[in-house]
Amino acid sequence: MKKLFLMIFMAIISIAMHATNTISLTSAEGKYNDEVQIDVSLVNSNVITAVEITIPLDKNLTYVDESAALNTARSNGHLISAAEVDNELRIYIYSMSLGALKGNEGVLCSFKLKLKREPAVYTLTPSVVLGDVVGNSLSVETRNATVTILAPKLEIHTKDIDFGHIPIRSTYTRSVTLANVGTSVLTVSSITIDDEDFEFSETAFTIVAGEAKSVTLQYAPMDWGAISRTVTVTSDAMNGVQKANVVADPFSVNELHVSSVEGIADSIVAVPITMNNMEPIVGAQFSFKLPEALVYEGVELSERATDHVAFGTMHSDTLTIMFYSPTNTSLAGEDGKLCDVKFRLNGTSGWYYLSPENVVLSNVGSINMTSAVYGEHVIIQSPEMYSEGYLDFGSSPITEKATATYSIYNGGQAPLTIERVTFLAERYGVSTKLPLIIEAYQSREIIVEYTPTTEGKYSTTMNIYTNDPNNRMKNVEVSGEIYEPNSLSLSGQPTADGYVVNVAMDNYSDIVAMQFDVHWVEGMTTDASKLQTTARLSGHTASITKIGDVDYRVVVFSMSNATIKGNNGDVMSISFSGLSREEYNNTVVRVDNVVLSNSSSLNKVSSLDASLNVNFFNVSIDVNDDAMGTVSTSGGWFEKGDTLNVSAIANVNHHFVKWSDGITDATRTITVTDNVTLSAEFAINIYTVTLTAENGTVTGSGEYNHGTEVTLIATPNTGYHFVKWSDGVTDATRTITVTDNVTLTAEFAINIYKVTLTAENGTVTGAGEYNHGAEVTLTATPNTGYHFVKWSDGETTPTRTITVTDNVTLTAEFAINVYKVTLTAENGTVIGSGEYNHGTEVTLTATPDKGYEFVQWSDGDTCAVRKIVVIEDIELIAEFKAISIDTEVDETQAEKMIVYTQNQTLYVEGINDSYYVLDMTGNVIYYGQSPVVALPCGIYFVVSGDETCKIMIR
Repeated sequence: MKKLFLMIFMAIISIAMHATNTISLTSAEGKYNDEVQIDVSLVNSNVITAVEITIPLDKNLTYVDESAALNTARSNGHLISAAEVDNELRIYIYSMSLGALKGNEGVLCSFKLKLKREPAVYTLTPSVVLGDVVGNSLSVETRNATVTILAPKLEIHTKDIDFGHIPIRSTYTRSVTLANVGTSVLTVSSITIDDEDFEFSETAFTIVAGEAKSVTLQYAPMDWGAISRTVTVTSDAMNGVQKANVVADPFSVNELHVSSVEGIADSIVAVPITMNNMEPIVGAQFSFKLPEALVYEGVELSERATDHVAFGTMHSDTLTIMFYSPTNTSLAGEDGKLCDVKFRLNGTSGWYYLSPENVVLSNVGSINMTSAVYGEHVIIQSPEMYSEGYLDFGSSPITEKATATYSIYNGGQAPLTIERVTFLAERYGVSTKLPLIIEAYQSREIIVEYTPTTEGKYSTTMNIYTNDPNNRMKNVEVSGEIYEPNSLSLSGQPTADGYVVNVAMDNYSDIVAMQFDVHWVEGMTTDASKLQTTARLSGHTASITKIGDVDYRVVVFSMSNATIKGNNGDVMSISFSGLSREEYNNTVVRVDNVVLSNSSSLNKVSSLDASLNVNFFNVSIDVNDDAMGTVSTSGGWFEKGDTLNVSAIANVNHHFVKWSDGITDATRTITVTDNVTLSAEFAINIYTVTLTAENGTVTGSGEYNHGTEVTLIATPNTGYHFVKWSDGVTDATRTITVTDNVTLTAEFAINIYKVTLTAENGTVTGAGEYNHGAEVTLTATPNTGYHFVKWSDGETTPTRTITVTDNVTLTAEFAINVYKVTLTAENGTVIGSGEYNHGTEVTLTATPDKGYEFVQWSDGDTCAVRKIVVIEDIELIAEFKAISIDTEVDETQAEKMIVYTQNQTLYVEGINDSYYVLDMTGNVIYYGQSPVVALPCGIYFVVSGDETCKIMIR
């Protein structure tokens, strides 16, 4: 048989025809161990005789043997063969007679797959060969399908949960993520862990397929020591119970802390050692490697100690502190200071780190419970003196005490103390009060004095004693020179035609003769007649000689070598002329080559020159604008100290503002001490336009120059209108020319609007005149038989409130009421139902069916035909009753007709032989002439003319 299959399909070698043939599979889903059916459909435009389908199968899908079946509706004597080979399902459909498949669309065949455990969506991808009757291979398109194995599958993303090294007595959390990697909802029924210190935020929940959920694992350790625990997750997942590992290393927090301290060099500081401990601690030991700047001075326990003993030992540069309890008693409390370790600060400025080493914090079981140690700095603050190694007094006159300033800067962090100052020679000292304290980063000065007795140079050594560890004593070299003061000085004053120079001499020594040269500006001349001596030169001869264009020499002597009288004051005056003040302004009279000789012909001058500045000052006064004002004087040249009165005068419509130097007094007195340039500042008068208003706004307020044209605008608020300005002007916009201050008020009045209301078939209220913004209630009341429809602006509320902001014209629209007349009846008909306007007259008619008669309307009216006026909805029922005779016998005779029965045959005689026979429901079952043969048993009504009779047939 297999060889036959191969022969058939090997014959299909022709080129595919251009036609549409499509093989498609149906998708399916199911749970573990389910068998699902897959239908194979064929849509074909070609004639097909054979089909081969190959479908690769995942290991979680297996073909159910002998489940492949042909759809008989499409089979034309075809056979089907299917088998799973090498994880492929191979289906063959063929006809021994090469018959064509029936139809052009629909299910071709089906097969079943058994589902295994692994949830997923598996794709079925068919590979198809189609053959026609002559062996051609036909083109084909395929449509894939999917098979879904429905099952939840749990995956713990966080398999290893590590809380790390953590202190006890705190709470810690970690996130645990669970994922449903299956294809249906996963139900987690419990999450457990074998330790009561752990707690999950949630332990039961569901997770949608393809999603994940994170839960929080909270850990609150109370005991120290490493742990390892297991998390167990129980669910309905196909992979069963899942587990995760939890590890943590909780520890008891027992920390030793060194506190930072700071102090000044040479002082003793106490360094606090603190401990925060969860475990009861009975004893401790720790060491420090000390820098040279720290010298151990002892240890002192805190109040946390009970019967504890403490001591410290030094070995080389290492300090070890120990304390213990002879009774093994714990230290009090869980936080605070253990002890103070004292050090003398024996160094300069710096930060010196104390790091605890070999720390032991022992519990009652002699276990070292130290969890952490923290060092800190001891900060030494010391002064640092910065100053020069020399002090030069320079030259000083013998007439006064020589002084010099010695500057000291403290570059350290602590105050520098200058305790005392000494000198290696006499007549030296300091006037500054000692001890002198200089704050950190500050400078101070010491005033050093020397009291001279003779002329000449002097020197010594100054010793400064301080608290600077590096500079306990500072050596400073001191030097200077003393002289006898003898000098000339000049003064002067202008004259009408020139200038007088006065020469004065200040002398410590006895002077018998003098000589000096005078230098000035070219053009200034003098001669011997213009040299005048004072009483100080009594008995002396004075002369002046021109030695250059601008140079003169003065000589004073005494033939007897007499001493010049006195020790200070003018000795002579020299008059100069030849130039105007402006020409010799800003020039200098200079004296040099001075010789002041004593009786031994020694020149005792201490200053070889002198000078005199000759200055005149120009005063210039003007205005900023000639059109605005003038000044009383334009100024000129003046000597220092001269005074000048000046006034600023404003023109009409202008005013004085200030002088250019800021003075605001129009008239002022100027004392000349320098060149003066002044300008009087004038300004045009400025007036204020003030506008006010209520119920509107105004523009145009402000400050304006005299003569400015200003436009004023009054704008009413919404609902108001302009009336007038307070000066009577009725133009809302106007232009004024400002010549003075203006104050105006714009007057506004509220708008009045008219509300006009009209209506037909009803009345309205609310019409009238109202102020802008008034709230008015409008009411529309319909006449009887009418109802309100709307206002002409579309508003449908009959009573409404409007805010009046303009004229209002409204019409209330009413419509006549329409009522419904509803008539109903049984065993008859009614006329008159319908919808009618209010007040309409309507005729109601009740007509009974055959065999019935009218009784009354449901409102009691007994007229079958009546008229009503409609003023509301009406519902009426017409009541009818059956027509009957008093007897119910086999034979009944009416007045004018004889009715009888015989053998279920009805006979009627009298009136006429034509009559109606009606059954109990009023239906006519016979019309004609007697007799009526074989009526069924029952009650009947016989009607002929005006006669009716009831007959019962048994």
